[in-house]
Amino acid sequence: MLFLLTPLVLALSVYAASPQAYQDYLYQFDLYRQKYNDFQIAKNTYDKFNTLESQSQALSATKTMLSQRNMLLHTYLLYLYERVGEHQGITPSNKQLYLSLLGNELAFLETQNNLVPSINTLSDTVSSSEQLESHYPVLQITIRKIIAGISLGQLNIIAQNFDKQVQSAQSLVNQNASLLTAEKRTVINNWLIQIGSKRSLYQQKIDQTASAITALTSSTGVRDIDKQYADIVEDIDGAKQYLADAIANLNELSVSLQYIN
Repeated sequence: MLFLLTPLVLALSVYAASPQAYQDYLYQFDLYRQKYNDFQIAKNTYDKFNTLESQSQALSATKTMLSQRNMLLHTYLLYLYERVGEHQGITPSNKQLYLSLLGNELAFLETQNNLVPSINTLSDTVSSSEQLESHYPVLQITIRKIIAGISLGQLNIIAQNFDKQVQSAQSLVNQNASLLTAEKRTVINNWLIQIGSKRSLYQQKIDQTASAITALTSSTGVRDIDKQYADIVEDIDGAKQYLADAIANLNELSVSLQYIN
């Protein structure tokens, strides 16, 4: 079976902070669709006429499509490699892990691509394609772990800035405690407690998500990967909401502190 790579990879959340790498990926995706269409036409012609000429054209089109498929995946992995390398929110240990995983996948694709020129028959193309297809769940695990890791990195940057703002707000309250009425001190302290509570809920959700990313496996097939990843995305959205609520509350507190009486 020579399967078509759908825009699954493209549909995953990506951040085009490396514009050239991302544009390269989009360009290669367009080329891949063209080459896959050429392959389909050549295959249908061969299936219909079964001539030596149509067989030769089908073999050539298939080899070209396989090479382009490898190039498409290779370009996307390079894009992720750049994203991980430049991202300030990813922890050093996770960054090292993600770059290592990407390096392994890039090496696999290079090996696959080096085998294409030696293909001499249509049955060889099927065998070559099946090697990638059997490896595809592992590749998807790597991609999804890194996409989710980048999302957590983005939130980590926001959370670090939020924590600094909370510290500043707390310092401001402490410095001006004598200017606050007892009632207002109580209100502000309660708000700070609520803000801290939402920050804790955010961190709990982040820790839960990080564990789920680590546990993401391909042991039961692509469909289960989809389910696991959907749960991870849901957890990330939940963490975002906790953090957004805490930020909104902090903004409200900041406005209140402007009117110390």
